[in-house]
Amino acid sequence: MAVDFKDYYKILGVDRKADDKTIKSAYRRLARKYHPDVAKTKDATDRFKEVSEAYEVLSDPEKRRRYDSLGPDWQRYTQAPPAGQPAGRGGLGPTGLNPERMKGVVQLVAEKSAVIVAVTAGAVRAALERSRG
Repeated sequence: MAVDFKDYYKILGVDRKADDKTIKSAYRRLARKYHPDVAKTKDATDRFKEVSEAYEVLSDPEKRRRYDSLGPDWQRYTQAPPAGQPAGRGGLGPTGLNPERMKGVVQLVAEKSAVIVAVTAGAVRAALERSRG
């Protein structure tokens, strides 16, 4: 089941470098605006839940770190293990690796590696040209 990525910074209307005080202030302002007892619009309850979810993640240093580093896959690495998986190993099978959970990490590493190789190749090419010229 694919889950759409939610940009919690955009939901709260804050910058990615916002400090705790700014995040809390934005949350309180939006929570008052969209609270179901106050707002009478149809989507107020959904917006309130969305704002609360964003604040829950961005106000917790560990969750925020995972969200910032893993992006849309941040929650996949915090969920309970699937049925039949031993809980003591964090949901890992008998080999210690769960390929389903590693897909996002492998893809991220592959993308970053391709960029590093391209940059390195360009730097080597430029250095060779300078040494010949």
